[in-house]
Amino acid sequence: MFSWLNPIVYVQVEQNTFVLLHAQSNNQHTAKSATPFANSRLAVANFKVAESFLKESLVAVLPRSIFRVSPTVVMHQRYLSEGGLSQVEERVLNELGYGAGARKVYLWQGSDLTTDKLLNKGYIGGA
Repeated sequence: MFSWLNPIVYVQVEQNTFVLLHAQSNNQHTAKSATPFANSRLAVANFKVAESFLKESLVAVLPRSIFRVSPTVVMHQRYLSEGGLSQVEERVLNELGYGAGARKVYLWQGSDLTTDKLLNKGYIGGA
């Protein structure tokens, strides 16, 4: 009914790139950072750069509104995630989402989520 009050944004973390999908509008935005935030060992090596860049990217994918509504963000690290994420990597992704203005952050590991799975909250409970 009031889906605009709780937007869901799916964020795929790749090498110095965020691919964002606003689930309700199916609006997708790919943003490549001019300043690298990844290195050869970590998907997020420079936290401040990644956080600032994610904030900018969220603004680009969310519909413009009089009110600034905090989205639910589903973070999916696709770069350097073979064998799963460490607790430190999970914490970084959580902090990144909340620092960028998310109301709630979920971590996703596994195959890419579809719009239907996002809208039906198929990301809750893991892969």
